[in-house]
Amino acid sequence: MLRVSKQLEESQVSAYMGWKYVRYTQDNKSIIFIIDPMIGRPDLVYVPDEASWKKTAPKWAKNLRSHILNVLKSIPWNRKLDWVNTKTKVIEKDIVEEFIFPGTPEATLGGRKYSAFGLFEPGSPVSPEEAHELWCDLEKKFAEETRGIVTVYSKKAKPHSVFNKIALPALQNNARVSLEYID
Repeated sequence: MLRVSKQLEESQVSAYMGWKYVRYTQDNKSIIFIIDPMIGRPDLVYVPDEASWKKTAPKWAKNLRSHILNVLKSIPWNRKLDWVNTKTKVIEKDIVEEFIFPGTPEATLGGRKYSAFGLFEPGSPVSPEEAHELWCDLEKKFAEETRGIVTVYSKKAKPHSVFNKIALPALQNNARVSLEYID
């Protein structure tokens, strides 16, 4: 579902923001940026730094880093964001490919409904805080309903992340879950 659309020069550009990612699409090609939702501060959007971008960007986007970021940052998203340069790879996806990790709240019926509502899109019917709270509630319910072994990468989790503040405590209190910590 690509809601924000602009005609730039000869290319059709669009963008979509989900709970844990933002997608930039140009013509039929797209790039995904991972979002780490936070509590009490802006959510983090992980952006490959310039060196990482040059090494890993697809040919069509190799020289468009600044342009792509400017387009995404110019959209009045219904969300507080902090764009952070990191040593990550550029994630390219086919335009028809969904970017939802199996076994996450986004993959549930509730997650798909929230995504369809476009809670983070400009003009959303709810405030940024309400959109964030709805997704946080879904994260908690998802953790409470989880069963089996859950791997926790403890060094990668940010202290103020939704995972550390909401999902992890719910998982720790869930008797049907066995947590496996990896440093």
